[in-house]
Amino acid sequence: MVNLIDVDLARFEELPPACQVIHHFNARRYAIVQLTEGEYGLSWQSNLIEPVVLEDALTWIGVDQKLVALRQGRIEVSLPLAFPLLEILRIDQAVIVITELEILVFNAEGSLRFTKGLPDIAANWSIEASQLSIKLLSKATVRLSLQSGKELSAMSV
Repeated sequence: MVNLIDVDLARFEELPPACQVIHHFNARRYAIVQLTEGEYGLSWQSNLIEPVVLEDALTWIGVDQKLVALRQGRIEVSLPLAFPLLEILRIDQAVIVITELEILVFNAEGSLRFTKGLPDIAANWSIEASQLSIKLLSKATVRLSLQSGKELSAMSV
């Protein structure tokens, strides 16, 4: 079970640097993620957003424009994101990272399967039969195959 605790800078800096898995130089917020294998620190700028954590074969942690995946205390994936993170989801053998303007799909072990840019900001999403449907702020909907990344349709509403 994941426990996320808001902390101050002093508590964040008590963690060894290797355990500060998401570190922003101009951070305004700090948190500690307590996992079975230990504590990991996060720092980020925005007061308006919260970290997203998904426990799976890897533990995926993201906040703002940074993403990490941990396995037994080791960082397996560490990526800056081009756009702010909205959600991390799991379906079948894939982990889906949804940002405002991009979708990243990873295989269960952490390798990147594909990325797909979006023409407008993602407003909401759903998964059905290995397909990801993303409704955009423009009211258009984009449907993607989670296996190939192929766009199945782009519909205006």
